[in-house]
Amino acid sequence: VHSVDFETNETTKLPVDRVSRHEAPDEFVRVEFSNGRSVTVTPEHPMFVDADGEVGTVEAREMTDGAFVPAPRKLPNSTAAVAFDDEPHVGKERDVDLPNDLTEDLAEALGLLVAEGHSYAGSSHEIGFSNQDERLLARMDMLMRRAFGLMSTDTTNAAGTVTKRWVSTKLYRWFERNVPELMATARHKRIPARVLGASEEHIRRFLVGAFAGDGGVESEAMALSTSSRGLADDYADALSKIGVASRIHYNSAEDSWKT
Repeated sequence: VHSVDFETNETTKLPVDRVSRHEAPDEFVRVEFSNGRSVTVTPEHPMFVDADGEVGTVEAREMTDGAFVPAPRKLPNSTAAVAFDDEPHVGKERDVDLPNDLTEDLAEALGLLVAEGHSYAGSSHEIGFSNQDERLLARMDMLMRRAFGLMSTDTTNAAGTVTKRWVSTKLYRWFERNVPELMATARHKRIPARVLGASEEHIRRFLVGAFAGDGGVESEAMALSTSSRGLADDYADALSKIGVASRIHYNSAEDSWKT
């Protein structure tokens, strides 16, 4: 587990000393933070708080509004290569190259897909990407070609939105096996665990793709918008892994979140 030395403010890895189980209490305490995150704990759970410049602990049920709590400036990152599982699908499709490891190009493609992608399984299986920006469409073409060696089938609707479809059962099964978080509907999408567990540069490239699809520049901030609360939390975690602080805001009028 990761811990911190409050004297030096340095993060370190420590072995788990012991694990205990307790009977669940009748009530829990949810602590909400000013950055939009929250945590649900048992009433007696020790929470770190700052009191007159000294960091100590109080039971969660004793927390008061406005208390200052320490937060990491940057979450730890992995430096190990992220390996993928092969897809055992047997068929006639031999034109799909399945990557063994996460590359920066693939990370960016996954970022674009978490923002503007879809998946479909029926009479055929496909991974799709929709947009009106010719530069993004060309970029996605190039990234998917580099990652999987596969060309897309394109259609354009009356509004001018181009949908790129990579029709392949082999590709679809690979996505299901390795990045299932992208196969959900928009309200339930998440950043793939393999991306959040990757290196800083891979996460950075993923965020480049996600920002191109879901990002915007506002008067006081740059934001990633999503209809998935879980994805908003994941964006905050990913940003923290490259040293960028963020907060999450819920827009009740649009029932969506901004990180």
